Amino acid sequence: MHMASLNMVKYKVPVFLDLYERVFERTKIKMKAYVAIQRKLLCLFYTLWKNNTVYEANYLESKEKALLLET
Repeated sequence: MHMASLNMVKYKVPVFLDLYERVFERTKIKMKAYVAIQRKLLCLFYTLWKNNTVYEANYLESKEKALLLET
């Protein structure tokens, strides 16, 4: 999980980069920020596995479009 969290920050994945910056700004400890990303990734993996779904990067946007089309 450590390498995955490093890559999330290195390649500037928006959701994880925001979390990293927020935690690092508050604590001034990089490792705590990386551990926060690791936890978020584990929660995401578990949720996807539990619901037997595929990861969608634009999940919220697609849900909003579906709601707009229904009305």
